[in-house]
Amino acid sequence: LIGTRRFFVRKNAIIPALALAFILPANVQKLRAQEAEELPRDVFNQGLDFYKEGEFAKAKESFTRAMKMAPDDFALHAKALYNMGDAEYRLLDGALAKVKSPDELGDKGLQLSSGADQMLNAGGALLQQGQGLLKEEQKAVAAAKTEEEKQQALAKSPLKEEQFQQQLKQAISQCDNIAKESESVKKELADNAPAWSAAQKVAQSAQKNFASALALMPDFADAKKNLEAAETADKNISNEIDKNKNALDMLSDK
Repeated sequence: LIGTRRFFVRKNAIIPALALAFILPANVQKLRAQEAEELPRDVFNQGLDFYKEGEFAKAKESFTRAMKMAPDDFALHAKALYNMGDAEYRLLDGALAKVKSPDELGDKGLQLSSGADQMLNAGGALLQQGQGLLKEEQKAVAAAKTEEEKQQALAKSPLKEEQFQQQLKQAISQCDNIAKESESVKKELADNAPAWSAAQKVAQSAQKNFASALALMPDFADAKKNLEAAETADKNISNEIDKNKNALDMLSDK
């Protein structure tokens, strides 16, 4: 409302209301006139500017609006769709930055699984050792003739030997650590799944736009090249999703 500020300092309160009542429609008409003068090519170029600035989501909005403004301009549609696909392909970089490699997480899971198996074997040996020591304790208690001798036998039980107790505590600690690390990796894999799915949706959207651009302009070489790249990205992401699922299933079965 440039030029109307002077009305706000007058004493008469009726004048500003009347003035604004006449000014507002004029401004609305001016805005509408500006929108009417805006050409699809201008909006398209605005999308290019957004793209250069790295504002890929805003670039897509501008390209979409340009197509709506020129529904019969198929050449503009083809270029807009191509640029939308290219913007989405750039957005894919950001989506992939949020995911973790299933191979790395899977390898970590395998190591933990191997460690769990080793601890299982060590635990079995420790259990056998403990059973032998328990028999010695029971034998000593059975040989005791008085309550005092029983208490002495229990106090001197081989189960309470320092070396055995240290082995037992160490085994329990290692098992706890493996369990905690396994749960941590499982959580990472579980959180990874939706991130990979989101990345795949971006790749598939880019693929769809490149394909649409190519359908409008069959000789659009860049669209064909980028379509092939998007299809490859989609397949690679599908492989990563499968790896992520397999790694999660492996740890869940343990």
